[in-house]
Amino acid sequence: MLILDRAGTVRALHGAELPRGGLVVGDNAIAIFNSEDQALMKALLERVFEEGARVQYETHTGGSATRPGRWWSCRAGPLPGEGEFAVVVATDVTDRRVAEQALKESEARFLQA
Repeated sequence: MLILDRAGTVRALHGAELPRGGLVVGDNAIAIFNSEDQALMKALLERVFEEGARVQYETHTGGSATRPGRWWSCRAGPLPGEGEFAVVVATDVTDRRVAEQALKESEARFLQA
């Protein structure tokens, strides 16, 4: 769970499964995404702050030659009682996404056979 300000800066966070080298208070949460996803995250945060909307999305973070990225299912909305902060609940769904991809590949091999 993250508390973000309008700029996407982490103001508070809590989570037993935060990745090593992950976000800390003061980091910009939007910066962990690639440039295309950064634009999407900014637009979603703008909806939360300007419209009071609750949004839900899945996104991919990180990834390098030495470390695979992670998939996250996120829900975001305005922090109740506060107009300047948003709460984001992120769940790591990497295992599910890997299993879905393996199933698709297996089905494709079956159909080819």
